[in-house]
Order: sequence, then structure tokens, then C-alpha cells
Amino acid sequence: MNTRRSFLSVLAAGAAASVLASVSHAAGDTHSGERTTGEYIDDKTLEAKVKSALIGNDQVKARNVEVEVRNGVVHLGGTVDSAAEAEAAVLVARRVEGVKSVQSALMPKPAR
Repeated sequence: MNTRRSFLSVLAAGAAASVLASVSHAAGDTHSGERTTGEYIDDKTLEAKVKSALIGNDQVKARNVEVEVRNGVVHLGGTVDSAAEAEAAVLVARRVEGVKSVQSALMPKPAR
């Protein structure tokens, strides 16, 4: 359990560093229809929270789930072991504070 907490702490720190490093890139992201720097940072922060929640869930193999957030809408992608795992990932993401909605493109592996 301590290993998981340590991992989550490292993940959160890495996500925060990624957000800070991305700020300079996002500063130019102000063209019509694109996110402001603040929106970009909010989305990256929410993305890190969703990833952490997925890692903390025993029903989801988080390493197989790609997470992207745009304007508070979570987009999940990747391949999971089953439809049940895909549903669990969606439920976990929906429970994260700040998530407006979840769109899933998770693909269950074919049954053997």
C-alpha cells in the first residue's frame, strides 16, 4: 500500500512538472477556438487527477488507458481486457471532481 502511495505521489509530482513545463507552449495557444493558458493548465491538472484515480483502482489496468482532457471533457482511449474494465474506467473518471463528461473510445480485447 505504501508503494502505491509513493507511486501516486511521484505521478502527481511528475504531472505537476509536466503542466508547468507546458505553460510556455500553451501561452501561444490563444487562437480563436483554442484554449487559454489557464484552460490548458486546468485540463492538464484534471488529466493528472483522472490518471491517478485510474491507477488507484484495482479494476482498471491504467497503463493501457490513455487520458486526454479538453475543456473538462475526459477522452479515454486504448485497449482494455474487457467491457467491464472499460465501464469501470469510465465510472472512475466520472467520479473525479471537475470532470464535465467522459467520452470513451476504449476497445475491449476480443474474447479468446
